[in-house]
Amino acid sequence: MKTGVFITSRLGSTRLEQKALLEIAGKTVTELLIERVKQAALPDILVLCTSEKPENQRLLQMAKRNGILGFAGADEDVLMRYLQAADHFEVDLIINVDGDDLLFDYRLIDEFITIFQNREPDYIKGEGFPFGFTPTGVRTTALAEVCRIKDETDTAGWGKYFVQTGRFQVEAVEAAGIFHRPDIRMSLDYDEDRCFFEAVFNQLYQAGRPIEPEELMKFLGDHPEVVAINQGVHKRWQRDFEPHLALKVKDVN
Repeated sequence: MKTGVFITSRLGSTRLEQKALLEIAGKTVTELLIERVKQAALPDILVLCTSEKPENQRLLQMAKRNGILGFAGADEDVLMRYLQAADHFEVDLIINVDGDDLLFDYRLIDEFITIFQNREPDYIKGEGFPFGFTPTGVRTTALAEVCRIKDETDTAGWGKYFVQTGRFQVEAVEAAGIFHRPDIRMSLDYDEDRCFFEAVFNQLYQAGRPIEPEELMKFLGDHPEVVAINQGVHKRWQRDFEPHLALKVKDVN
């Protein structure tokens, strides 16, 4: 089974323009993500998955400079982009890391791969963790089935196809201990999110040494004022995301 980590990123964001190129702690958001993904031991390949729009060539060049693969595919239809990349690289299992999630727990990449190898679910998600703290795992055969049955091209919020259709075996990894903090937001969508990440990285980041998950959670537990920086924008994000919640599938067998 060939496994690939797909970092999802493009320069077409509207809420926080060109956020993939924003600099935090002296590096771009994309470089920080690549550095973090490289900490995983089990993936066969690491791929930056972006849109085929010409503007995203800058991201592909950044991927090459940082020693990972790049792929340009469908623009709005992120699931088709994943399937195109999986077919291109002959990947059986995708671990998706969203380009907004600068502080995701990289150890979950290896944990998800191990779960796939041992129990063979179609889809793995995290539950109870901070928002933006977990990757997502998808079996390529299940992804191909979703691309067959979905009835829309804007596939933001794509987890619904795996969870709500009843067609797939879904497994959830539950947060425990200091990691059970669903009240914490760690996703880069708004300027307040940028301020949150800057506060964390300015305190904890050392060049060449990604922030460890336990170190991060202990810091946030000790500094509620940092957690509060962007808590207020989550309801705004939910309102912005609401149009993507409806499940749209074709009438197929």
